[in-house]
Amino acid sequence: MSLLPNNTTPLEEGLADSTRRISEIPAYPNHVWHPESCPANCLPWLAWALSVDEWDEAWEEQTKRNVIKASIEVHRHKGTLGAVKKALAATGVDITVTEWFEYNGQPYTFKADVNLETRGLTEKEYDNINRLIKRTKNVRSHFDLTVYLTNKTKMPRVAVTCQQGQQTTVIPYLTKEMNSQLCTCLTSGYQSAVTHQIYPFITTQLTSNICRVLVTGYQAVNTITIYPKGA
Repeated sequence: MSLLPNNTTPLEEGLADSTRRISEIPAYPNHVWHPESCPANCLPWLAWALSVDEWDEAWEEQTKRNVIKASIEVHRHKGTLGAVKKALAATGVDITVTEWFEYNGQPYTFKADVNLETRGLTEKEYDNINRLIKRTKNVRSHFDLTVYLTNKTKMPRVAVTCQQGQQTTVIPYLTKEMNSQLCTCLTSGYQSAVTHQIYPFITTQLTSNICRVLVTGYQAVNTITIYPKGA
């Protein structure tokens, strides 16, 4: 039902028909403005609205939500090392920050050590970390960014197996000689191998291990010859 008067022009009727459909569109403003409930395709606009300093479309969806969620707290403490740590932690980066007076360095400097365990960094990811630190630290401070690739000892996979079998077939029932062979094999082994891909080419430290293979085994063969009575 239209509330327009009788002297309504066709243009006004067309505008009324167009705007009438707006009320049929499901819109939930409270959901759009919350990082956890915002639709995935709207996350870039929410990040822009909350002044996220660094954004990468290649991030996983949960990483994007974490960065948006931490944005307000980062801006509240911007210019402090706490803001640097929180901003990088939201992107999934494990970082250790050491100030100049903790290692007798130059005044108003600090070290930012990024610790990696599962994979290296691409050049783009390295630049993103560098820019994010510059945008959240205070202006006077300078820093050294170091990337560590650490391979921590994992629980090795060890397997031991034993196989033994014997099969005897007597055809025909009356025979002069029967041969039987029994073979027993026992072996155990351990093998470990690690492959590393290093990104970017600028790497300060690499901790790795070598491939080790250890195999021990035992094999026995027993031959039995049986003669029937009277042979």
